[in-house]
Amino acid sequence: MTPQPRRAGRDDLAARAAAVTAHATPTPPLAEDTGASEPRPRGGAPAPRTRPVRITVDLAPVDHMRFKRWCDDVAPDVGVATVRASEVVRVLLAFLHERPELADDVVRELRTRRDI
Repeated sequence: MTPQPRRAGRDDLAARAAAVTAHATPTPPLAEDTGASEPRPRGGAPAPRTRPVRITVDLAPVDHMRFKRWCDDVAPDVGVATVRASEVVRVLLAFLHERPELADDVVRELRTRRDI
C-alpha cells in the first residue's frame, strides 16, 4: 500500500496563500524590473536608501583563517565571546572616513598592489 500525499495540507496552504495575495497591497516594481537601484517617488528624485547593502568578499583561505583567528583573539579584550567579521569591517569603514591618514595609507597600498 503506497502512502497518499497530504492533499488537505497542500490545499490549505494554497488557500491561505491565495487569501494573503488577495489582500496584499501593490508594491513598487523591483529594481531589476525597472533598471533603477531603488523605487523612485513621483518627481524623479531618487529615493534615499534605507535598507542595508550586503557585500561579499572572496578571501584566500589563509587570509580568512588569519582574520577569524584575529577576531577570536580580540574577543576577550572586547568583552564578548565572539567578534563577527562584519563588525570589524564596519569599524574599518568608519575609520576610513574618520582618519584621512588611514585612507591615504589604503590608497598607497592599492596603488602598490596594482603595480605588482
